[in-house]
Amino acid sequence: LVQDGQAGKETQSIIADARSAARFYGEAPEPRPGLPSSHMPGSKNVPFHLLVDENNMSRFKSKDDMMKVFMDAGIDVHSEN
Repeated sequence: LVQDGQAGKETQSIIADARSAARFYGEAPEPRPGLPSSHMPGSKNVPFHLLVDENNMSRFKSKDDMMKVFMDAGIDVHSEN
């Protein structure tokens, strides 16, 4: 859950960060000058390359495969919140 900026109040929103794991964890430098390293507290890492077909990078994986990627990242795709 992500802080909504109101005195630590949590919301039911989830932020999925599509950067590489190394950039998400601040282990690799950001390619854009002035952009801070690491991630927003409470966000989940879902690297973009995990969502596309390995044989055709211009196509997304199937819905079921993408749902598994999100679930593996700790995002409950079945939640209504």
